[in-house]
Amino acid sequence: MQNPFQSVAIVATPLHLRVQVELAKMLKARHGSQIHIFCLRAAHVATYAEAFGADVCDSITVAATVLLDEYPTGLDEQEVIARARAFEERFDAPMNSLVLQNRHHGRGFAPGGYFHPRSRHSETVSYVQMLEAYNRALSFWETSLVEKGITLLLWGYTESDLVAHALDIPVRVLCGGRFKTYWQWAEGMYDDAPA
Repeated sequence: MQNPFQSVAIVATPLHLRVQVELAKMLKARHGSQIHIFCLRAAHVATYAEAFGADVCDSITVAATVLLDEYPTGLDEQEVIARARAFEERFDAPMNSLVLQNRHHGRGFAPGGYFHPRSRHSETVSYVQMLEAYNRALSFWETSLVEKGITLLLWGYTESDLVAHALDIPVRVLCGGRFKTYWQWAEGMYDDAPA
């Protein structure tokens, strides 16, 4: 069995940064883990580089996100749809199952969320532009997880978790237990904990 701590990807988040840094230090010390940090904005790279430190962090990568500042235009609709269908087949998940989980691309869908303001993304991005954003994010995660030899993904999000599951990479995220101040390690994109 492969060592799950050999090459660990951590999607850095401000909310969990202190825990993430301490966990990365522990994994490096106890298991000699390679630690690969992913962040969502280029502006965050320096902050995370300082927080984790060069002695702990083996790489920092700006991850592809589905919420873009500018969405691509002039797309070949058939090509975008064909790539999306290929991802759906490869990862055994309809693209719309990903989209509905996103409050922007899900077009503001929220049961009981009457009169909740809709985002700029939900109002201005076409379906094909949205599909292309997901195509690019899924492609990024597939390439990154394979190239870095990731054996464990921590604090991922929907797109990264989907790809990791397809590649048989364990996924864990620290979630509030909703009881006192307890927390639990959940397994994947739905924050479930089968145990």
